[in-house]
Amino acid sequence: SKTAGLVLGGAAFDWKDRYLKDEFGGIIYREVYDGERVITVPAENPDYDPSEDYKPREERDEWHVIGLIGQVFVRIDSTVQVGDSVSAIKGIATKAESNGYGTVMKIEMPYDEEKGYGVAKMIVTPQH
Repeated sequence: SKTAGLVLGGAAFDWKDRYLKDEFGGIIYREVYDGERVITVPAENPDYDPSEDYKPREERDEWHVIGLIGQVFVRIDSTVQVGDSVSAIKGIATKAESNGYGTVMKIEMPYDEEKGYGVAKMIVTPQH
């Protein structure tokens, strides 16, 4: 998705494992003396290398941002119309008979046989 409002687990500013974490994913803190007082800071992972340039996940080829809920643009095949519920086959939405992923709100680009897909905006809802 190119319109994600929130990327979960994305670590936009720092390497995701920069700080040590407990078994529930919470950052582990330690106390240090800064010359005047004791302060609490995140415990840095000994494997962290500050000399490496950090590139956020959404900018890396091995990661893809996907839409799990909300308004999402999707590729569609020729079966999809406004109001349809859809499922996916090989990354392209097709009309679902039942229990689809949401409802097509608008066809943004009709199906193009040359491209092999069209584009629709849909509201994605959680699966039951």
